[in-house]
Amino acid sequence: MAQLYSDWTDNFSTEAKISYRDYSAVRSAFTDQPAVAVRIGSATLNLGTEENTHANILETETWNGYFAGNLFLGDHELKFGLDYEKNDIYNLFGRRINGVYTFNSIEDFAALRSSRYQLFYPTGGDLSNMAAIWGIENLGLFLQDTFFATPNLTLTYGLRVDTPMLDDEPTYNAAAEAAFGFDNSQTIDGNELVQPRFGFNYNFNTERSTQLRGGFGLFQGAAANVWLSNPFTNTGFGYTDYLFNNGLPEGVFSPDPDGQFALIPGGNGGAQAIDFVDPELGQPSVWKMNLGLDHELPWWGMIASAEAVITSVEEAIYYEQLNLGNATRTGQDGRMMYWDANGYNPENWNENGLQPSGARVDARTGRNRAFTDAIIARPTGKGRGEQFTLSLQKPFNEDSNWSWMAAYTYTDAEEVSPLTSSTSGSQFGNNAIFQANENVASRSSYAIKDRFLVSNTYRHYFFSDLKTEFSLVYEGRSGKPYSYVFDNDANGDGRFGNDLLYIPANRDDVMFGTPEEADAFWAFVEGNQYLRDNLGNVGERNGDNSPWAHTFDVRLLQELPGFFGDNKAEIWLDVLNIGNLIDKDYGRIEEVPFPLTRGVVEYGGIDPATGKYVYRYNGADPVSLYDTNGISRWAVQVGFRYKF
Repeated sequence: MAQLYSDWTDNFSTEAKISYRDYSAVRSAFTDQPAVAVRIGSATLNLGTEENTHANILETETWNGYFAGNLFLGDHELKFGLDYEKNDIYNLFGRRINGVYTFNSIEDFAALRSSRYQLFYPTGGDLSNMAAIWGIENLGLFLQDTFFATPNLTLTYGLRVDTPMLDDEPTYNAAAEAAFGFDNSQTIDGNELVQPRFGFNYNFNTERSTQLRGGFGLFQGAAANVWLSNPFTNTGFGYTDYLFNNGLPEGVFSPDPDGQFALIPGGNGGAQAIDFVDPELGQPSVWKMNLGLDHELPWWGMIASAEAVITSVEEAIYYEQLNLGNATRTGQDGRMMYWDANGYNPENWNENGLQPSGARVDARTGRNRAFTDAIIARPTGKGRGEQFTLSLQKPFNEDSNWSWMAAYTYTDAEEVSPLTSSTSGSQFGNNAIFQANENVASRSSYAIKDRFLVSNTYRHYFFSDLKTEFSLVYEGRSGKPYSYVFDNDANGDGRFGNDLLYIPANRDDVMFGTPEEADAFWAFVEGNQYLRDNLGNVGERNGDNSPWAHTFDVRLLQELPGFFGDNKAEIWLDVLNIGNLIDKDYGRIEEVPFPLTRGVVEYGGIDPATGKYVYRYNGADPVSLYDTNGISRWAVQVGFRYKF
């Protein structure tokens, strides 16, 4: 191990090691090794192979069929038909099969003193036993009538019915149903959705073109195939989850991914992970209404438009952890908590919000220990959205080679779960919450409140009838929303960094490990408008925003002569975020990274005399982490199209 430790650390200078405090994660290029996380202050240094990419295979074979017919009856045009889709899926998400180690410090790493260890071991050592092998079909039937009521008014109305069909079902686990009351072999088979729809278009008898358009109806989203795979993977029989919340015995470690099972202490049988689908769950769907007005202005052929889009959730998905156990305490802010007695003792938490190696705390202490996670996909009817757009555009015409457009969009939306991941555990754990398992709609993670879009295109024919176009597009938008959270597991539900922060009302409202921590925390609060405005409250999910983002994209397009007759081809060059190409300080998109949570303080127990929270503060996460996903970087792409 000494050589392995040297290989992983000696390549970094002392200055580089110190700089790790400025980042949420530092990843190495090593592959086919265990995942190792070393905590350094409030940051984490990740070594080895990232735990979710130990083995991944996703193969989908899709068959589609579509039939439609039209029948013309006077002022009515009937359209009817069906569409059919069949997906055969092989989904192997072999995470954690190489072993996942956590160390609370560099010193613990050097001493091989892990604070947590987890291994997913496939049954019989065969990875295919972990795979979800299943299929889903969808049959859609539709009937639509387009009624030309008057020369100016067109009405469209109809009905669509979608029916999911599954021939397969997860292997039934009787022990899981006895423990949690749900049949894990339940699927969405046969949960059909009837979708009525109506639309209209009215052209006014005015000198310049004016139209009013709108519609209302129920719409189903794309099939949630990845999320529906989870119950086929997590049946309790495909693999065993060996989880040691206090780590392996000191000195036990192996860099060999194939040698992890041999490290499991004798007599520990591990536990099952199980997934359920609520029998009432169907495919996601929303009611949607839109109303728009387009009017041609008297100047240069410009068109002004206004549109409103309103949505209301009919059915969405959110996740609950059924293996929480009973709450053991209520926090001072009303938060239900699930620690054992040690988890409330401030002496068991150090300055980083981590229990020291000599003391152990137990999350979800009342859980059924024959199982690790028992997570269910549940339906919810909560969630909504409003979007309003104003736009002004000037299309090309015979008198001008210029075309431009300017638009502003305001968006307000709420959701229960953002559904940002593929696994049920991530869906549950990556959602910022106040109470575990809450079915509460809050501001959407995808809601961009203000967006400005401006584009300008110049067209000229330099080469006979072959057009040349140059386009410039500007986008300015408010930053993505994010939540203030505890930087560790505050409520003891076993999930790290997703508990919404209780913002103390004043200096006497909570306690700190040291006066210096209290001074630093309150200095941070004084410099943060959102926290100042919400003293004494639990922070809202997605209550604050990252800074505004401003980007410019350019396109150069050239038509080319075709090879046959009047055919033509097009070739174009796109430069995305060209400002960052010109200067590395331009076009920077500064935002709190996934999962849109900003850690502020660590939970450090509850004071036994007063019942107040004890906070440990060593510096909040930075508000902006540059290039966490490479989104600030400029990019160039070339495209080609041949038009027959």
